[in-house]
Amino acid sequence: MKTDKRDARRLAKIFECGDYACCYVPDAERREGRQISRTLIGIQSDIVAVKNRIKMMLYFHGITVPFAEKSTWTPKYFRQLHELEVGEKILLSLGVLLDQLESLNLDT
Repeated sequence: MKTDKRDARRLAKIFECGDYACCYVPDAERREGRQISRTLIGIQSDIVAVKNRIKMMLYFHGITVPFAEKSTWTPKYFRQLHELEVGEKILLSLGVLLDQLESLNLDT
């Protein structure tokens, strides 16, 4: 687990002992590479969250999706979600969530 408080305590102990060799500051290239990883992990978390919101919204309103046998979100599945016959307000909410999901998908 990484926290600022924990890091500060660790750095204080290192400085107290005078052991500066174990302190490493990554160069700009490595920091940039890590930033890409963090961004991709964050996007993947957002994708999972939006998919869960869609599934739970449909479940909450008692809308069964007969074509949702698999957990894969194929283009056909997206089309079928867009074409669901539901109330106007639910369709609006579903459309917003689907648009958000499509904007997050990196492979589309």
